[in-house]
Amino acid sequence: MLPLAAGFISERSDWIIDGVLVASLALIPMLVVAFRHARGARYLNHRNLMLATTALLAVAVTAVEMDLRSKGMFAMTVGSRFYGTAFLKWSAWIHIGLSTVFGVWWCALVAASWFKFPRPPRPTPFGRYHRWGGRIALVGMGLVGITGFELYIVAFVL
Repeated sequence: MLPLAAGFISERSDWIIDGVLVASLALIPMLVVAFRHARGARYLNHRNLMLATTALLAVAVTAVEMDLRSKGMFAMTVGSRFYGTAFLKWSAWIHIGLSTVFGVWWCALVAASWFKFPRPPRPTPFGRYHRWGGRIALVGMGLVGITGFELYIVAFVL
């Protein structure tokens, strides 16, 4: 596979990894706005923004997976002072574990919501479970974001 151009944030990463970092930061205001739509009873706007967020996450995850599989997960971190250390490996595996668990949770919540809410969306008894599941997804994705940012710093900046 041809090497990709160096990243625009760190020269040791590539533009895909840097783009995913920026997309992850863009998710924060998207989620804030989506939750405000839900609280303001603008359920259609909430649904559409959450579907856009899900699509952005799907593209980002697919791009990173393809990038890492083509180059090797730890081969990209050769210039890091943490290269080959248990700290870097544990950082990566914790991030991957959280990403997997909460990615599945997110997808399950989106799928259940798609089938349980009427069109156009309006309150139903499922809404109670949806709010509970959404809060768990929000906290989980926050943890994924924090561990991803930490991993980026450890792997490509330090």
